[in-house]
Amino acid sequence: MAKLPDPTGSLDPQAKKLYDEMLAKRGSLDGMYGAMFNHPALVEHVGQLGSYLRFEATLPGEIRELAILLVARRQKAAYEWVKHAPPARQAGLSEAVIEAVREEKDLSAFSPLYPKISQTVDLVLAEQSLPGALQSELEKTLGLPGVLELVILIGFYRMIAGFIFAFDVALPADATRPF
Repeated sequence: MAKLPDPTGSLDPQAKKLYDEMLAKRGSLDGMYGAMFNHPALVEHVGQLGSYLRFEATLPGEIRELAILLVARRQKAAYEWVKHAPPARQAGLSEAVIEAVREEKDLSAFSPLYPKISQTVDLVLAEQSLPGALQSELEKTLGLPGVLELVILIGFYRMIAGFIFAFDVALPADATRPF
């Protein structure tokens, strides 16, 4: 299996500064971001987009984290799931919603918006166009900027899943596989 070394103990001063800045914003940088520091310029750009999508974008936290969990589940990306289940709870998703996503159950009992988010995740992951009616419904709730952020968020976490799988990024030591 492919593995990347963890270079975080031997970063040059510029990369160390970036590491410290990212650490301050995110609280921890293990696993995936640690491995990405093998290419500091790349992790800087990936980190900037990830930070924007998670901390600065207009998409409500509940919807953002629902979409991330849906991508993680659809891609079977256990690392993404483990890292985003706690923020999903903090953003207001109930244990029942999180469990329904994990079990790939219908989400319509929780909110009329949730199945639309799920459908959008499925379409983006399948590289298919959003139906006009779905886009219009999402725009009414999220605004056009929110729809754009949702689609980019889905693609971003698909990319992260690809990195995790390509380099066999391990789950945190205290985590168990969710699926």
